[in-house]
Amino acid sequence: MMKKTRSLTALLFTLFPAISFAKNVTPDEFWQIEKDQQPLIIDVRTPEEFNEGHLANAINIPFDQITTIENYLTDKSKPILLYCRSGRRAELAENTLYTLLAIKRPLTV
Repeated sequence: MMKKTRSLTALLFTLFPAISFAKNVTPDEFWQIEKDQQPLIIDVRTPEEFNEGHLANAINIPFDQITTIENYLTDKSKPILLYCRSGRRAELAENTLYTLLAIKRPLTV
């Protein structure tokens, strides 16, 4: 379990056949999603950082290797929670996933 859950920054990335979206979530939202939806939790930090401590059930896929996520996508209706120390690498991983999966970002108003 990570020591600093207060500084947890995560992105929720959900894949549905017709609808895809990503958004930043608060730690409370993260834990609620984790509890209710059994998401795929991806720690995008380095293996060294991951080994120092990580969330239970998290899979370590460093942000620069996020394209290997396809190996874990058995159920595309499951939410994906990306997290790192500050949020920057999760954002980079999110951008790569959009490109990889050819998903258009929804317009925000």
